[in-house]
Amino acid sequence: MIIMSRLSDKVSKCPVLMQFGAAAAILMVVGGSGYYAYHMMVVKPRIMAVGMAVEKYEAVLDAEPNDPNCQISHCPTSSKYIPGVPEDRALFTDAERLNLSSLVPGSQASYIRVYSVTPKENDMMEAIVYVMVSKCAYPETNQPYANSVDPHRMTLIPSSVNNDEYVVIEDQLLDQVSEGLPDSFDSRYSGGKTDPECPK
Repeated sequence: MIIMSRLSDKVSKCPVLMQFGAAAAILMVVGGSGYYAYHMMVVKPRIMAVGMAVEKYEAVLDAEPNDPNCQISHCPTSSKYIPGVPEDRALFTDAERLNLSSLVPGSQASYIRVYSVTPKENDMMEAIVYVMVSKCAYPETNQPYANSVDPHRMTLIPSSVNNDEYVVIEDQLLDQVSEGLPDSFDSRYSGGKTDPECPK
């Protein structure tokens, strides 16, 4: 306390130090407000756009297993045909192909939680997304749903029809343990459906 008091006295008696301190304070305020503005004007809208794109993508995956016209060899409703996805993208992403090959029957719904969004080269975005898939696997019981939660690494690019939106071009299932990903976290974005319609 004595040392701090003496230092304060020296600063108050030295105009140069006082000016330096004022300038430093101004830089801290300006820097802080600049970061806040950047976050609100760039980072937050970007995360929202990525989250909405993932939601749209997962809604397509939820519909595929119960679409008789969607098969591994041919699927006119795959995520490749979401507006804005490049024509040269594969018919299915890796995770989408696994989803369509699932042996668990019944309708499904997906709820997403975005763990991180990282800008990459050429305007690409990499998102780590936890996807909870709920399937109506046991409709004849009092507990009809079977749930699974897995982290995914998704690559997104700007939509070809709207530069303010993104589309998913790659989706890989991750091993949570080997990737060192947590069980709980504060979501950057969350949305979707928690339970599908399950006929009695």
